[in-house]
Amino acid sequence: MMSELVISTKGLNLIYAAGKPNEVHALRDVNLQIEKGELIAITGPSGSGKSSLLHILGAMQTPTNGSITLIGKDIQNMPRNQLSEIRRSTIGFTFQSFALINHLTALDNVMVPMYPVNPPWLRDRAEELLDRVGLGNRMSHYPHQLSGGEKQRVAIARALINKPTIVLGDEITGNLDSGTGLEIFKLIKDLNADERITFLLVTHDLQLAALCDRQISMNDGKLSDQI
Repeated sequence: MMSELVISTKGLNLIYAAGKPNEVHALRDVNLQIEKGELIAITGPSGSGKSSLLHILGAMQTPTNGSITLIGKDIQNMPRNQLSEIRRSTIGFTFQSFALINHLTALDNVMVPMYPVNPPWLRDRAEELLDRVGLGNRMSHYPHQLSGGEKQRVAIARALINKPTIVLGDEITGNLDSGTGLEIFKLIKDLNADERITFLLVTHDLQLAALCDRQISMNDGKLSDQI
């Protein structure tokens, strides 16, 4: 099977407060290529640039300079409305804090990323995804009625609602105990294998990182190693 690049960056730099005394060089000349279906862990100490890289790869932040290609499209100078469409149609997001909306049920939380488009297949897909992550009997429950692991499962289902090519996760097991974190990671492994979704997971958990296809280590804004 031929490889298919879904992410490619060249000379990616991100500088906060450029030219000022408090200048911070968050990313330094990052060159990265990621193929469709890879399961990748991004590791490194706090402040090494992991989350900054994830935000740029997710088209949520613009680099200071360098180039970034997502699914064959150069997004470096893309207008904001087009970037929004890229995010909505191509990328799913999961977060350490789950980021669920408290007054919405699990089912409604899963459907949120597709509003206001509201395609006709939306509810059926949301129900199918909640079944897939083992929450078929919890669809009408609200976040305060769910455990941490269940909340993260809802968050994963939500990340998949737009049929993404890429899912970006920032410390998604960080608020979970080790056993629950391993269960969530096994779920991601299954989704990766079954649907060839590309997962990029920022994590401090080196045990989980070792179970990924590839590890990318960052330090001081640079890619320090790839395994």
